[in-house]
Amino acid sequence: MTPTQKLQIKMSETREKLNGMLEVRDGDTDKLAVRQKLVDEIQGFEAELRAAIKADDDTTSESREWADVSGRFDLGELFEGVMEHRASSGAIAEVQKERGLGLNALPTEMLMEKRAVTPAPSDVGQSQSEITGYVFANSVQAFLSVPSPIIPVGDSTFPVLTSDPAAGTPTENDAQAETTGAFTADVLTPSRIQASFFWSREDAARMAGMGDALREALQGGIADKLDSEIMRGTNGLLTGTNLSNHNVNSVTGFSDYISDFGYSRVDGRYAASGADVRLVMGSSTYAHAGSQYRHANADDVALDRLSEITGGVRVSAHVPAVSGSKQNVLIRLGQRRDMVAPVWGGVTLIPDEITKAANGQIVLTAVLLHAVRILRSGGFYKQQSQHS
Repeated sequence: MTPTQKLQIKMSETREKLNGMLEVRDGDTDKLAVRQKLVDEIQGFEAELRAAIKADDDTTSESREWADVSGRFDLGELFEGVMEHRASSGAIAEVQKERGLGLNALPTEMLMEKRAVTPAPSDVGQSQSEITGYVFANSVQAFLSVPSPIIPVGDSTFPVLTSDPAAGTPTENDAQAETTGAFTADVLTPSRIQASFFWSREDAARMAGMGDALREALQGGIADKLDSEIMRGTNGLLTGTNLSNHNVNSVTGFSDYISDFGYSRVDGRYAASGADVRLVMGSSTYAHAGSQYRHANADDVALDRLSEITGGVRVSAHVPAVSGSKQNVLIRLGQRRDMVAPVWGGVTLIPDEITKAANGQIVLTAVLLHAVRILRSGGFYKQQSQHS
């Protein structure tokens, strides 16, 4: 769903609430205040919607051409070509040329294709149904606005300006103090994400589509591991003190969720409104926030309110588990390039029908070179929740 569509849905939901309050009487001050708040929200959405529509219109012809070519990219055909050592053709060759990839390389944009894997069951035949896919964790990389720029070769440097120019209002003939420009430069070197499958020729012959399913699972596993590195790897957002800790010593209640995870994170610099705040929780915190009500007789739940006042709430399987009834939540402030996860080239597929040939087995290895680095910690906030 595009940002424009998300805003349109929010506006529609707000208008629906407003329509339900058209009959409010003039003396009912509480309901009148709520109605005015809804009117103000719709007015705020209008400016955001115009900006989103303009961003959609600014899409270049080059990006539209790339979308057309990548839409014709046949993933299965690529895998077959790699296994049979055939040269690519058609849209596959166009995409590989566009990205400067080898004939056995998969563009990283294709990482989120359909994924599936299964071993050969004991009873297969003409009545075989569609292969049921393995379930990978939902990716939050795009939700957190963490780009993966493609690095052709060599180490990669990401400079960040860290000094704020001191602006002033000097009187006539007086000098304004100058600020020395200061930069940090993170030099990133590639690390390897690698996964392999092997299967027998007999199993492949007995079950249709087994090879394709295993190959797609390799692809899904690589994407899932990159997401894990972003969240909890050595340089991940929720690892150690890569981000400052904000621990709590009492149960997180309704007002704590709304303030600590919502309104208090709007700082006017990284986040200008609640819409600039996005939350990634573990499943336990998500469930706990869904159990916290404003008061005993209210229908107002903390999780629902957070979903309304922020840019969204997601659950990730890569959030570290609850410890001592406590779990951290990652809060994203804005959408600037505050973290990067560059990749070198694409996903390289290495077929091997020789090593285990005596056993009648085929090995396929997928390799992705990557790095992960937080460039500006101010674009993220780590907040602990306590459940009991």
